[in-house]
Amino acid sequence: MRNGLWRLVSGKLPKPIREADEILKWETKAEKVAGEIYLLVENDQRVHFRGKEDDPIEMWKLLEAAHLSKKPGARFNAYDDLFSIRKQDSESLVDVGVRLEKAMQAIQNLRPANFTIEQLDEELQCMALIRALPDEYRHLSSNLLLVEKLDKAMILQAFRSEELNRQRGAQVAEMLNKVQAMRRGGRSFADTICFFCQNKGHMKQNCSKFKAWWLENNKGRGASGQPEGAKKAEGEKAAVVTEFAGQASTVDNFALTTLSNIFHWNADTGATSHMTPHRLWIRNYVPYKVPIRLADNSVIYSEGMGSVLFQPLINGQLVRNVEFTRVLHVPGLQSNLLSVLYLTKHKGFSVHISSDTMKFERNTTVWFTASINNDNVAFLNGSTINLNKSVHLVSMLPLDLSLWHKRLGHHNYDDIQFMLRNNLVVGLVLDSKVKPDPICEPCLAGKMHANPFLSSDNRATELLELIHSDVYDAGHISHGGYRYWALFIDDYSRKNFAMPLKRKSDTLGTFKTFKAYAEKQTGKLVKGLRDDKGGEYMSNEFDAYLKECGISRQHSVRNRPQQNGVAERTNRTLRERITALLSEAGLSKAYWAECLASLVHVLDRCPTAAVHGSTPFERWFGKKPDVGHLRVWGCLAYVHIQRDKRSKFASHMEKCIFIRYPEGYKGLSSTILKQRKW
Repeated sequence: MRNGLWRLVSGKLPKPIREADEILKWETKAEKVAGEIYLLVENDQRVHFRGKEDDPIEMWKLLEAAHLSKKPGARFNAYDDLFSIRKQDSESLVDVGVRLEKAMQAIQNLRPANFTIEQLDEELQCMALIRALPDEYRHLSSNLLLVEKLDKAMILQAFRSEELNRQRGAQVAEMLNKVQAMRRGGRSFADTICFFCQNKGHMKQNCSKFKAWWLENNKGRGASGQPEGAKKAEGEKAAVVTEFAGQASTVDNFALTTLSNIFHWNADTGATSHMTPHRLWIRNYVPYKVPIRLADNSVIYSEGMGSVLFQPLINGQLVRNVEFTRVLHVPGLQSNLLSVLYLTKHKGFSVHISSDTMKFERNTTVWFTASINNDNVAFLNGSTINLNKSVHLVSMLPLDLSLWHKRLGHHNYDDIQFMLRNNLVVGLVLDSKVKPDPICEPCLAGKMHANPFLSSDNRATELLELIHSDVYDAGHISHGGYRYWALFIDDYSRKNFAMPLKRKSDTLGTFKTFKAYAEKQTGKLVKGLRDDKGGEYMSNEFDAYLKECGISRQHSVRNRPQQNGVAERTNRTLRERITALLSEAGLSKAYWAECLASLVHVLDRCPTAAVHGSTPFERWFGKKPDVGHLRVWGCLAYVHIQRDKRSKFASHMEKCIFIRYPEGYKGLSSTILKQRKW
């Protein structure tokens, strides 16, 4: 909505008709809007407005039609989200109200312009009927939500048809169970009677007379047995389907299921995305629902999306692991599909096919291969690493800039390379030159902000000459009962001290603790304190203590936090990094205090523009910091249980999450999964 661009996209700013200058201004703004939309949309979403890149209004309409479908199915999901809202433990009642407002706004955006109360009543009845269906009727509810208009009579008719189909299916399943029992028992089909020709010795599916009859009665139909008119109608309905699974089918077709289908990756040129039914293979899992059309023209739905770690086997040798991104979790799928076209179009791969092998190359390097069997089906050579097994391989992944970016609390890449070039720390090792992804979503989640204010040129010349301080309201209660933190920054070294508080009135006691520690460590005295003149700093007791210690005071002007910029900027950095780390780890906001302690530990070991050629740790302690012990915050950890803490035959390890670098201990602090124990 900035700079009036939204008025142009929404049609409120029409193109002028007569004045040439006004037309030129409008067209210039339209080009700017089109460029903004093009740059903000991901590559795989630009297909929606291909050929319309010079028309921002049409681009927006096409994107809105693709992602903001005003159909009953979309409104059903929005209503379901609304009625599923529950207050979280770390959430206030006001936050719940805000979430409800957002959910209601989403519902209103999905309603057509001429939507009436009578239509709402009819639609709510239909949605209640669909919502009452249990999980075993999931395919029925999914198909009903794809229709253009919900009608109560149509839904009741679909219910009756489903019941009849299930009754027939039960009879067929009983017959198949008998057949399988015969196979397991080693019995022959000598006494089996064909249901079509009534002769013994074979079943209907192998009956030559039945096959001849079927071919005779299905002339003019496609491979699926449908008339051409039906095919056309199905094609029109398929417009809502955004993903295709090539020649794959569902797990219901058990006769086609083999070990290769279940545990190996099929290199498929017809699939639009990577797909797998295995939830345990997928890392960084997020819910994601999208319709997928199968080879038999049926539609199933994905439930989530993430990445899968694959260990390739080339010429009998294990090579570097490959991570498949944007893998759809499709529980109803029979096999694992690797989309060849997605790799070539979006990931820059070249595929070379010979008589029995497919080679996947990028930058002249073969990353993995696939063997083509006698049925002309290609399966990847190698094995998939389960999510549980991949935990043991975290430390074996390449030590590239992306991994150190995460280990250092999402510190910027330039500073990491500066640390490496100038040998500022020990333990920082790179064994891969792979360039990092320019987009880091956790960083975007925590660091997107407006332009900063200019800083002052006046600097302290020795330790503790000037201390910057501020108290920050975290807005959430931590596990230890803290809501605030008090920040103290030494101006000369830029070393940070962040101490959690339960009340703002505890600020004086926290400052006394900091002062005693800092003066003992450095052998120097605190000479000055700069604050934002908040109430926690202006008490008579605080003022009397500073006068007694001979500490000068510097206050910022009212409503000008930029004058206390060092503390304010550091608080913003801490807030952004905590948001990024909590987002990446998937932990609740109640872990902010543990995250804060770990983040301060890391930041003191990273360079900053205010301390040229060194780090805050080195200026404070007079030696280079060691970062070899750093780990990705919130990662999975296996903790050894000491002998006196476990019973006989009990497990020697416990699965935990790493949350803190405890001061004074040679080790890391973790919290036990499903508990809050340190």
